[in-house]
Amino acid sequence: MAETEKNSSGGLADVRVALGRFFHDLATPLSGVGLHLELASRRLARGEDATEALGVARRELERAFDLFERRRDALLSKDPDSGAPT
Repeated sequence: MAETEKNSSGGLADVRVALGRFFHDLATPLSGVGLHLELASRRLARGEDATEALGVARRELERAFDLFERRRDALLSKDPDSGAPT
């Protein structure tokens, strides 16, 4: 295999690993959104206050957007390791 092919396939593997990590990291806050929206729905159905559950869902969604924006910015700046979740 030519050197450029090795570099190309190695780069593709790096991209796949980075994407896999990104999707895994993004799934965490999105799961939290779904969980807390379901909790809010159940509370509302029982006539209870859902404010806390909705607040948590909102914060988790903000966290997902922040993660997305940091990773997007890192990709556009050609530094895929910056913007890693904290």
